[in-house]
Amino acid sequence: MFEWERLIEDKDLCEKNLLIYLRKGVIKKEEEKESLTKSRLNKTNYNLDFVNFLSEQKRFYDWIIVGCYYTIYQASLALLSTKGYSSKNHSATLWTIRRIRLLSFPNCPLEI
Repeated sequence: MFEWERLIEDKDLCEKNLLIYLRKGVIKKEEEKESLTKSRLNKTNYNLDFVNFLSEQKRFYDWIIVGCYYTIYQASLALLSTKGYSSKNHSATLWTIRRIRLLSFPNCPLEI
């Protein structure tokens, strides 16, 4: 089973990993949510502008994919910041988003 499959399937593992990331300081509680969220959304838009620019050039398709990934990642960090968290790690970001989803929508099935 891949890590992302475990992320979806195992709620207890999700909770355990979030606690580990918090204890190690990879995920941190943040007091100032608004400016952090705005900063992350600005970076999201910046990355999206980069992707659009490359798309117009009809070149560097591999960098378009990379740009899309980082656009989504920055949007994910913005989501975390709205809930009072920051993250220093891509995996930690995924685990924390999953945990937030479990708390916000506990009875909503997650389809793949």
